[in-house]
Amino acid sequence: MSTIKKIGKRAKAVKAFGELPPNVLALGKPLSVHPPSTIARIGARLSNLSASAAAQKKTAIALTIVLPLLGAVFIIPYLNGAPFGKAPPVGWLSAAGAGVLFGLIAAGWWWRLSRTADNVPPPPRPDPGRSLPGLILYPAAIVHVCDGEFTVIHWQDVEVLEAPASANRWCITARDGRQIDIPGWVENEGIAIETIIKRVTEVLLPLYMQRIEEGKKVMFGPFGVSKWHVYYKKKKLAWDDVASMKLLTGAAVGLQIRCGTLFPWCTYHLMRAPNGCVAYEVLPRVAPARLLRPA
Repeated sequence: MSTIKKIGKRAKAVKAFGELPPNVLALGKPLSVHPPSTIARIGARLSNLSASAAAQKKTAIALTIVLPLLGAVFIIPYLNGAPFGKAPPVGWLSAAGAGVLFGLIAAGWWWRLSRTADNVPPPPRPDPGRSLPGLILYPAAIVHVCDGEFTVIHWQDVEVLEAPASANRWCITARDGRQIDIPGWVENEGIAIETIIKRVTEVLLPLYMQRIEEGKKVMFGPFGVSKWHVYYKKKKLAWDDVASMKLLTGAAVGLQIRCGTLFPWCTYHLMRAPNGCVAYEVLPRVAPARLLRPA
């Protein structure tokens, strides 16, 4: 029976991104490696091809020649009175006309490209395994790799994690201002996002809870909490006055807080806030137990 040799995670990282620099090697064994997915690689190749004016010019030349020739071929059955399927012979004339029409369009495309293609240098052909962004996740840090550049942010230095609801994509910001945009279309993207949320929460949650124990408030965008109050925009409400707290899903996603009035006191999509994913861990630890009931 044949056996399948599994490649180690460090070896997988080297295979995907090339030799790792010393500061990355010092991080130890990766938790997971997320090179560009197959779809991302195919998209990069197609994008590189379509971005080449010279390649487009060659395509336009070929279409300018081939399409009218096909139109001429369709004329022959029309002249011989051959039927076009169940249609009369005029159907062949329509096909010939379409060939000539699209041939003229291709000729116009050719003429337009001829004015610019010769002066535009071809774009570099990227190696999909090297130039597309990918991730390596370690117990102590996240590493973003693109074009041979390795950006390392240690989990303990993370200040903000933004979700797609606020930043269009997952984004990590360190205390020194460095940022990592979490690339989409990487292998096992769901596992990567889950690990990132877990690691960032492990760092930020104790800091937030310490501030709350010290009597301070912590804010997630316009929404915030403290040991005694909940805040929204310029409003403040004592926890004792909160009648209900619900997490809404579906079309109306967010946190809804009521205080006995007809309209909700607050309705806010926490994932639109910086570190909104951490807010979901803070709330159950701060809100009164009477509000923490399953739906």
